[in-house]
Amino acid sequence: VLGTALPRVEVFHHGNVSKAEFDAEKWEVDFLRWGMNIVMEEIRDYYYYFAHSEYYNYKHTANVTRFNLPCSDNSGKEFSFAVFSLPGTGPNSPAIVFFHGGGMVLGDEDMYDAYIVGHETGAVIISVGYRLAPENPFPAGLNDCYDALVWTIENAHLIGVNPAKVSVGGSSAGGLMAAAVSLRARNNNLQPKVNAQYLHIPVLRYPGGGTISWNEFFHIQGLNAQAMSWFWAAYSADAIQCMKDEECSPLMTRNFSNLPPAVILTATCDILRDDGLLYARYLKKAGVNVTHGSLPNTHFGASTFVTPEMKKGLHHLKELIT
Repeated sequence: VLGTALPRVEVFHHGNVSKAEFDAEKWEVDFLRWGMNIVMEEIRDYYYYFAHSEYYNYKHTANVTRFNLPCSDNSGKEFSFAVFSLPGTGPNSPAIVFFHGGGMVLGDEDMYDAYIVGHETGAVIISVGYRLAPENPFPAGLNDCYDALVWTIENAHLIGVNPAKVSVGGSSAGGLMAAAVSLRARNNNLQPKVNAQYLHIPVLRYPGGGTISWNEFFHIQGLNAQAMSWFWAAYSADAIQCMKDEECSPLMTRNFSNLPPAVILTATCDILRDDGLLYARYLKKAGVNVTHGSLPNTHFGASTFVTPEMKKGLHHLKELIT
């Protein structure tokens, strides 16, 4: 372990950290100052409690059914996903296959943001615990996300959803997965087509700078250029190829046409902001129906809070998918 030792909470293991032992604000500061120098398991344990403790009431009003699927790349591994539905959700409901954030290296299917989207839209949520880098670099996690979409469409009757009303969505790195899955589904002529895509503060390309927000928030405390570079180095060892591959960097696609209608939310004080704005602009130029919402005076770390602006964006999503 390099650099200054990270002050630790007493217990690291999943499920064993009480709220009294865990200071979320302190975790954020410590992670951002030293996180690039501590071992992956410690980062994941911190993140696990932080991401599972938010919006507790959202989680515990949903019905949850869990599934495992074998990975399609002959690795012999499995990935998991959870189906969340609100009490009273009827058959033939719209569905959102949701991909969590966490820089492609953190998180799981029980992240709180999936529950928020379900509560605000009324959709059945299929939240995917895709394989994480660096143990499983690109495209392993993306393959799991796409396979979960295909499974949902083919097994819609099992979970009470309409196969013609299956959308994708995600937050941060999950937005990357949602955009890439939408591209793959279009290229594969997947039927029925993806109904819509929800991209919340999305990561959309291998970091290369060149935007105002990248320069403005290069050194911001939070998700900054150093953190982005670290996450991407874990996700793909081949930077040049990742910059060129539309499934790794959806913003770099040469064809934005015939993609699903999109709801895109960006935060005004976020290094990722302008990539989201560019993606919205390119989709609109290609004739795709796009709703863009801005989270004002908001940095990346606060962009998951359920604000009126977020609710407005999710209201647009609800109208789009029903």
